[in-house]
Amino acid sequence: MSQKQPISIEAALKRLEEIISLMEQDIDNLETAVNLYEEGSQLVAYCAEKLKEVENKIEILTHAQNGEQGE
Repeated sequence: MSQKQPISIEAALKRLEEIISLMEQDIDNLETAVNLYEEGSQLVAYCAEKLKEVENKIEILTHAQNGEQGE
C-alpha cells in the first residue's frame, strides 16, 4: 500500500480482491508476486486496524447507551 493518502476500507478491500485475482493467475515474475503479496499484507493489516477502531467505537457507543462509562 504505497499510497500516502488514507483510503477507505471499501477501497482497500476492493484492491485486496484485485490482488487475490492477480495472484490466482500464473505470475511469471517473482518480483511482481512478492510486491503483490507485500501490498496485500499491508492492506490486510490496514483493514484489521480499521475494523478494530470501529469495534471500539461501537463498544463505547453501546456503553454510553446503557448509561455506563467507558474505560
